[in-house]
Amino acid sequence: MPPLRLSAWHPRRQHDTPMIPRAVCLVTPVEEPMRFARARAHFAAVGLAPDYFHGLHKSQSGLDSSHLYMVDRPDPSAEPYRMGSHATHIWLGHYFLWQALKLCGDFSWLVLECDAKFPPDWRQRAEAALGFAQHHDPDFDLLYFGSCCCTDHPRTHVAGPVDGGLWVIPGPSPQCLHAYIVRAKAVVTLERTLRRVWAPIDIQQPSECFEHGTVLPRSLPFDAPSRRLKAYVVLPRIVDQWDTELPP
Repeated sequence: MPPLRLSAWHPRRQHDTPMIPRAVCLVTPVEEPMRFARARAHFAAVGLAPDYFHGLHKSQSGLDSSHLYMVDRPDPSAEPYRMGSHATHIWLGHYFLWQALKLCGDFSWLVLECDAKFPPDWRQRAEAALGFAQHHDPDFDLLYFGSCCCTDHPRTHVAGPVDGGLWVIPGPSPQCLHAYIVRAKAVVTLERTLRRVWAPIDIQQPSECFEHGTVLPRSLPFDAPSRRLKAYVVLPRIVDQWDTELPP
């Protein structure tokens, strides 16, 4: 029996059982057919049938950033790091995917990267977290089922149980975009603030877009009201990654 496609949650149905939105996965199947095949097999095994959004590949696109990234330098006096093609193509992939969400008319998407690793009980945990988010803040913008680099940051518990509930993490987190819900209304802020590629997208987002973000040196000087996206994190995270060894 093929996996069921999940219908998008709509505000008129907010008292119904929460439904995970339409899943859309960012992939590069031409350059990485084996990785693509692994992703499809894994998603089918856990009951997901995402649509696939074809991005650009790091070794083929010829893209890099002309802006200098000033944050993760081991030596502050060293030459600034120029972001290369790998991070740039991921940045553009998510940005173009948000544009597709805005134009297609859907309310929200579950956005995946092709190395997203789901546990067998992911659906129950994800629907519970989505229910917590809808009850706590019906106007939320992003909900992270997967996240990284949150362990050492201050956090505030806002809804649900401590294990599996919602948290707000101020500063430069949450990071990692391998599994998150984004609402179409958030794209207006994302496209207005993210006007140049200067850092990995998951680092640049909190700096320029998030309600509780920390402005980093290369951020454009937007007023605080422009950075108003409300992002929530499920901790511990529900979705891991196959290929990226970063702490949750």
